[in-house]
Amino acid sequence: ALKLHIIPRTARRWVADDQRDPQTYTSRKEGSGRPVGRPALMDDRHRTHLVDLIDEEPALVLDQMMESLTATFIDLEISKTALYNF
Repeated sequence: ALKLHIIPRTARRWVADDQRDPQTYTSRKEGSGRPVGRPALMDDRHRTHLVDLIDEEPALVLDQMMESLTATFIDLEISKTALYNF
């Protein structure tokens, strides 16, 4: 408890809970309503647009791709890193 900087009573309660039901803290409850991951920002429409754009102009840089995407898809907000990883 001291290494984790938590109150010793809290650590004892966690240990007792784990001994009573080991699956309590290790599994997610079904139907909890929490999303499993972030939804993707870009889909096949964006991919097709980028492929067509690069086919027309192979020497494009990331900034030019960003400009084209945000001009075509007005509601799209994406970082350069996310576009690079896409």
